[in-house]
Amino acid sequence: MPFRKPALEGFAPYVPGFQPPDAEGWVKLNTNESPFPPSPAVLRAIAAEAGYLNLYPDPEQKAFRAAAAQAFDLGADEVVAGNGGDELLGMAVRAFVPAGSRVAVLGPTYTLMPALARIAEVEVEAHSWPASFDGVPDSFTRSDAPLKYICNPNSPTGTFIALEQVAALCAASPGVVLLDEAYVDFAPDSGLSILGGCPNLLLVRTMSKAYSLAGLRLGFAIANTDLMADLWSVKESYNVGRLPLAAAVAALMDVEYHDGCVGQIRANRARLATELRARGWEVLEPAGNFIWGYPDGRRDAGNMDVYDALFERKVLVRRFDIGEPGGWGYRVTIGTWDQCQALLDALDAIKAGGNRS
Repeated sequence: MPFRKPALEGFAPYVPGFQPPDAEGWVKLNTNESPFPPSPAVLRAIAAEAGYLNLYPDPEQKAFRAAAAQAFDLGADEVVAGNGGDELLGMAVRAFVPAGSRVAVLGPTYTLMPALARIAEVEVEAHSWPASFDGVPDSFTRSDAPLKYICNPNSPTGTFIALEQVAALCAASPGVVLLDEAYVDFAPDSGLSILGGCPNLLLVRTMSKAYSLAGLRLGFAIANTDLMADLWSVKESYNVGRLPLAAAVAALMDVEYHDGCVGQIRANRARLATELRARGWEVLEPAGNFIWGYPDGRRDAGNMDVYDALFERKVLVRRFDIGEPGGWGYRVTIGTWDQCQALLDALDAIKAGGNRS
């Protein structure tokens, strides 16, 4: 006897990338995690907080909001933390999309957002990136959906659009524009540069990528005070635990460690893109902590054998069919250079018809 609500009939949940058991020797370049451990300051903060786990966390997130305000030159009332960026996406649907209305999504993009809309029983209004992935289509701009979702840098393509276009989108939109900036630390610019002139702009970020805290699940949203008050009104009382909050404060304060990790990932990204192109890959210009590319320039399903051959060699990447105009391609997380070299060595062995290593 089915018990799920009718709106979820045939619903397919979001499927994360394959997660092998820890310490089994996989080269894990499939889930856009940081290859580096968190700052030593984070470990000290977690240890200091561990003795208080019998007590609820601060529902007002005061220490975290103060640290974020200092880090990004904001007011503390312009920030809220969530259980990963994913929770904040769901909060935005709850706060800004009436029942039976629509979320406009510019895709291909992060596929959790359409799933969250479906769970909330609101429609997904799908729009497509242009073939060049370098601009907002007119149909998306003209939409009157109460919430528009755009990921910048985009996932899975890694492409980046100019903030001037986002500002123009905000000016033309009657509702909220949600700019998912999960990968913005690796990009040339951020929505913070236009926030003051865009009262309907909501930025969502994560501590998972550039701050090495994927295992603790903490994201945060930034918006002007009035918009943030609306988002805050749908926050669960104790939505973020003591350990993630303490870790996030320490990570935000250790600017030198963050900048060093980000710099190394950017350098490895440029080097890996060059190496892949030299091996015949078509690689889109990357702005996140990953690369989107096509082995031998092929965008058809026939390149599946590359994924299988890498998997046999315990090298993990992600492979998607993103539809038109992207086709079948590979998203490769930027790891340490040793991990990147392991990928290149595996690709060379596949090309040469070598045995598994």
